[in-house]
This record gives sequence, structure tokens and C-alpha cells, in this order.
Amino acid sequence: ISMRLTFITLKIDLVAGGGANRGLDIKLRSLKTRGHDVRLITLFPELNRLPPEGAPYPIEAVPCSDHSVRALQRHVVSLLKQNENRTDIYHIDGVTCLWAGGMYRKQGGKIPTAAYLSTYTEALNLLPYETPDPKKGIWPWLKFNIQVRMVWLKHWTWAKLVGLRVARHLDLIFVPSPTTGERYSRFGFPADRIEVMSEFIDPSHFHAEAYHSEDFPSSFG
Repeated sequence: ISMRLTFITLKIDLVAGGGANRGLDIKLRSLKTRGHDVRLITLFPELNRLPPEGAPYPIEAVPCSDHSVRALQRHVVSLLKQNENRTDIYHIDGVTCLWAGGMYRKQGGKIPTAAYLSTYTEALNLLPYETPDPKKGIWPWLKFNIQVRMVWLKHWTWAKLVGLRVARHLDLIFVPSPTTGERYSRFGFPADRIEVMSEFIDPSHFHAEAYHSEDFPSSFG
């Protein structure tokens, strides 16, 4: 059965972007190859970077002028409502706008909505930071740590008071590993909605000879 799948993300960079960009691209290509109607909506299109040949799926730019967390959620909820007549499933890629999917469903949105959380939200306070060396000056070190904690407190407050209430309305929450799922569940995300879906990779980018060989090459030893 062919389905119409709409993916929403901040940006896609297939030139110098990291693994999440590549994984999203592989998902879209794979679904298109299997006969599904897929398209990608990007919220920060000025950050999109594509190879000369472009992408085999449509990429729509629907920018949001206000990049604050709340404004982005409202923008995405509006997009979800506007695109109902040409979508069977919504897929929100990334943690920034995951709340919008829950808001949309809570407000009576008709289309099943999933979110893929390839990393941790700021609210979980689990992201690594390169802290300045205190030996090079206590003030830069102190200022950095205060800023990090203020950002965490803002996101934690949003998640606990508003975010978790709407996140429970998401149909599915995909995470890349069981550990990630446990962390989100422990924070308060609904465990019965969390499913593990490992990040998609193309093994030929890492070891081409292994990808094209039936046996492992001797260099693996």
C-alpha cells in the first residue's frame, strides 16, 4: 500500500552535515524506492545544503521567522493542520519541534504523528559540553556554566510544565537505542509510545570493500 509521508525537520545538509542528516536522507530515499509518496519540509531552509544532483524527493521550504521554542511549535502545528489533505503520516525529525506533534494531535489533528528523537533534548541535561579550562580564567568558566544551567532550566521548565503534557498525545516516539528510550521514559515521556529505531547508515561510506564482498576482508582482522 502506497502512503503519503510528510517529514518535517529544521534543515538538511548532505554536503557537510552529520549522521542525523544522512539518516534522514536514507529514510526518505528508501521509502520512495518502495513506492511511497514522500516529501520533506524544512523550517530553516537557509541552512539546507545539497549535492549538485539534488535529492530524489521534494524539499519544501516553509521558514519560521521567529526561532524561539514556542514560536516554532506554533508554526509547525499550523503546518500540520494545513497539510492534512495530502498526508497519511507525519514524521517530525529531531527534538526541537517534537512538542508540536503532540500539540497538533491534542488539538484534534487527524493525521497520525510520530517524532524521531536522534539525540536528547536540553531538558534532560545529558548533552556533552566542552567546558572552558578554569586554569585559563575563572570568569569565562563561571560564565559558561551559568549560561548552560540557565538554558537547561528554561528547557526543563518548559518540558515539565507544558511539553510532557502534549508529548503524551504523539502516536509514536522513535529513539535510536534502548538506553535513549529509558532516559526519555525516566524523564516522564510515555514509555508505551517509545519504540527503538536505530539510526540509518550507508555501510559503503565506511568500508566499501566489505559492502561489496560476501566475506569480510582480511583488513577486518
